[in-house]
Amino acid sequence: AVANIDQLVIVLSLGAPRADLMLCDKLLLAASSRVIEELIVFNKADAASRDDTAAYAGEYSARYQTLIVSARTGANMDRLGDMLSGKISCFAGQSAVGKSSLLNALLPKLNLPVGELARRTARGRHTTRHAELWPYRSGAVLDTPGFSLLDLPEMGQDTLNACYRDFGDAPARCKFAACSHRSEPGCAVKALVGKSLAYGRYERYVALCSQLEEMRQHKYD
Repeated sequence: AVANIDQLVIVLSLGAPRADLMLCDKLLLAASSRVIEELIVFNKADAASRDDTAAYAGEYSARYQTLIVSARTGANMDRLGDMLSGKISCFAGQSAVGKSSLLNALLPKLNLPVGELARRTARGRHTTRHAELWPYRSGAVLDTPGFSLLDLPEMGQDTLNACYRDFGDAPARCKFAACSHRSEPGCAVKALVGKSLAYGRYERYVALCSQLEEMRQHKYD
């Protein structure tokens, strides 16, 4: 848990471990519902093909700030530094996606320990044990321990709609005011799928919507 941050830097891997886009979507919801800026950073660009890079980034680049970088080669690290300037930014994501490596590249004197993938599971090993704040370009940056599970913030349909920038003004044009954008006829959001709304992004939305619905049903259990 962290507080008083301006920007959440969601770090995903273009190599190993495989990018957890569901975790990314949950982090976007958590940030948006708390009015925190989001920056999605795809690290390990040196380990991915151009097509893979475009496929991952394409799910978000139309509506969110995204950046393709490589801590190993230094690609776009200057740009990342500029996007952190003057802000308190929290780095978050899975283990072994390169959060500590990125911070080491930005602030070499940190010399943070860097984890490796477990050979048998291809999952990251925890190296960061706690969150710590470091001054950076009139702001600050902090690393956080890697994680793969994140509880959803409780929210109603209107708040959920507002958190999905991909929807634009489509929810206001749905046939039903209480449209959940899953099975209702005349849904303007569903009409965006495959166009301005990526298939994968929509499929994960449906899964998250069901999770939130279940949370509401069992709130007082």
